[in-house]
Amino acid sequence: MIKASALSTLPPFVIAMIAYWITCSRTVNGGDSGELANVIWTLGIAHPPGYPLYTMLAHLFAKALPFGEILFRINLFSAFCNALAAAVASALIWDITRDRFAGWFTATLIAFSPLLWQYSVLTEVFALNQLIICVYLLLFWKLHNNWGATRLWLALAFTAGLGASHHHTSILITGPLLLYGIWSGRQQRSMLRSFLLAVPMGLIGMLPYAYLLIASQSVPRMAWGDTSTWHGFLIHFFRNEYGTLQLGNEQTGDSGRIFYRLWHFLLVLPANSFFGIGVLSAFVGFKFAPSKLIKRYLIATASVFLFSMLFFAYLANLSLSLPLGIDVQSRFWLMPLVFLAIAAGVGFTSLPYRKVLLALAVVSLGTWGLISQNQRDNTIFRDFGVRVLESLPPNSLLLFEGDHTFGTLYHAQNMLGIRRDVDVVHMNFLTRGWNRRWAKANYPRLHLPRKGDGNYGMGGYNLKDLVETNRAPGREIFILNAIRPWDQSLMNDFRILPWGECVWIVPKSVSENEALPYWVNASQTYFSKFSHHWTDETVIGMTPGQRWENIVLGDYMNARHNFAVTALGAQQVDIAIQNFEAIQGLFGKFYPQFWKNLGLAYRQKAITDPSFAGKVVSAWTRYLRDQRAPDPEAPSIEAEIQRFRLIAEQPPGATGALAPTAATAPATGAATAASTSRSSRRSSP
Repeated sequence: MIKASALSTLPPFVIAMIAYWITCSRTVNGGDSGELANVIWTLGIAHPPGYPLYTMLAHLFAKALPFGEILFRINLFSAFCNALAAAVASALIWDITRDRFAGWFTATLIAFSPLLWQYSVLTEVFALNQLIICVYLLLFWKLHNNWGATRLWLALAFTAGLGASHHHTSILITGPLLLYGIWSGRQQRSMLRSFLLAVPMGLIGMLPYAYLLIASQSVPRMAWGDTSTWHGFLIHFFRNEYGTLQLGNEQTGDSGRIFYRLWHFLLVLPANSFFGIGVLSAFVGFKFAPSKLIKRYLIATASVFLFSMLFFAYLANLSLSLPLGIDVQSRFWLMPLVFLAIAAGVGFTSLPYRKVLLALAVVSLGTWGLISQNQRDNTIFRDFGVRVLESLPPNSLLLFEGDHTFGTLYHAQNMLGIRRDVDVVHMNFLTRGWNRRWAKANYPRLHLPRKGDGNYGMGGYNLKDLVETNRAPGREIFILNAIRPWDQSLMNDFRILPWGECVWIVPKSVSENEALPYWVNASQTYFSKFSHHWTDETVIGMTPGQRWENIVLGDYMNARHNFAVTALGAQQVDIAIQNFEAIQGLFGKFYPQFWKNLGLAYRQKAITDPSFAGKVVSAWTRYLRDQRAPDPEAPSIEAEIQRFRLIAEQPPGATGALAPTAATAPATGAATAASTSRSSRRSSP
């Protein structure tokens, strides 16, 4: 029996770990990944609800591994957890069916389904959640056979407590199943004793939350919140800063669209169920379950998973029409996919050609995952953080926002030791009531204005107050994605000049000519060192269905476009054209305004070089063709197109009038219409 059980669990674990090892990210990734990795390594406090169990286990795992860079070791913890979850699920199916091929099929779906694989090769909380739930389902099955087993009740309650100390969504599964178990075993004599013992065991499982109280005493730099007091701890635990029963703290106008969200789940289901065979197998499992006991177990667990999915879909308030909406939402389809894999394993015993189907599943899903989920050479986020910091003068102050910016900048400083002289300050933190304690402990050179409620925001101080308070000789101030729409306080007294992907805040007492060589050279150097590659299928801007890599690429292109526009306004025509042309293949595809600005640059160049007349015609024709909103300058542009078409058709050496007209004079404000900067207020737990 032991040998057979080992055969049902060891191969899936080993095969999954090999695949994950090959495809695992070697460095920092987007979204929450960078923040979590920094928290794990420095033993800080993650965003609410804090993920204390994950922080401690991943830290111990990374410390125990004697090889690899820090981020690789931390990323491997996710791989280990999901590979182990696949092995535990395989053991569950073996215990139910005594069929190791069915167990391996379940393990294959859990290990190699694209969505589950995606979050198994980078630092994220979901793989550990899947492992805990798989252990819980295994214990629940064993208890389902013997409701009077006190030890199983204690193990089940302890696992439920661990789940609650990691990811709150597990409560939607463990809680209802506990209630179902209590009701089903109510006739057992030992039930009252089991229940009374299970309650404290569940609380013991939640003891990892004590970590938040302890870790906050030292005020770590990587600390999202002040959990040093019970009041702060409860705010963090209940996710008050997001909204306890919300996915994010924005009002996105999409909560309650339950069927719209379920439809998107159905769209990804075929690719994550072995082309629908997993769904068919699960149906067979329900229809032809080998016994009534197995059928009751499947119905009970299916009801709970369906409830949790519907409940979450109803409460989720992040719009799927946003660029990252589907990507963030898809994280919470992972647990239903795990249950589907378990139900599919039960039904797999009744399918014909099982060995052939299993081999096809392993080969096809495994091969596709090795190609589509390979993060081994993905360094875009590391490069972004390193290049941003390297572009700044010594002892600068960088004010920033953004999930991926948060993780990458702190990774570069905390783990790579790059540019620790730069004060990197998250503006979102400065909006919180705990920000002064955190800033005092970690940024002695940072001075926070005392105005209004003392926080950054409409009830407190603004950017101008913060900049003026921190201005000092030898200390330049930069902003990265942190100028919020309501806060335009810098506009009257400061110049906002491009500096790579950042903007340089310069007093207007400094002349434009004096500042010009600094921001031009810094931006040219930045864009030459940090470039991106894209294909015809790449999407940026506000197009839904993007991943974090697309967001970084879009921000890069927007920054380069804005630099080109500013350079054009400063009469640096050749530099403007160079940078416009570097991004026209993709940026122009999503932003028609780009072609207007490019046409302006070509027009300026054509004044001294008539060979650019044809390019003016081409750029502005494209603009009029793609522009969606009415443009009052369109008639003037059409007239200019006709004029430049005549010039382009002149023989070489001929001359023509190329005096600028007011309607098409360069305007630095044109960049605003093509801006892709996005709010960085956190949108996902």
